[in-house]
Amino acid sequence: MAAQKVQILVYRLQIQEGAVARAQRRVDEARSTLSQTQTEVKMIASAIKQTEDKISNAQNPIERKRQEDLLAKFKAELESQENSQQQSQTRESEAEQDLRTEQAKLNALQDQLDRLDKSLETSNR
Repeated sequence: MAAQKVQILVYRLQIQEGAVARAQRRVDEARSTLSQTQTEVKMIASAIKQTEDKISNAQNPIERKRQEDLLAKFKAELESQENSQQQSQTRESEAEQDLRTEQAKLNALQDQLDRLDKSLETSNR
């Protein structure tokens, strides 16, 4: 009977280790996506600054208009990327919480296995 309990616990432990590994991959992917989005936000913000500088220094009205149109596009893209960044931060937080939950389940199973192991050692003496 004890051997069956051990087998069941080991099996559950293996399944839970897989769940933890999948949760960790989701965290890693969420962090990577967030990092990419943050980089894009910084690049667009820099492009906006450069474009604003070009507008303020533009002598030619046609060039000024072209830069103003470009600025409007950059600002729209920045808003879109900031929304994506917020969504990425939410996904990262959710993935981290899922990982903590799965890790807690794994820890509980490991504790159960340790207790069963100790009770078997005690009963074999």
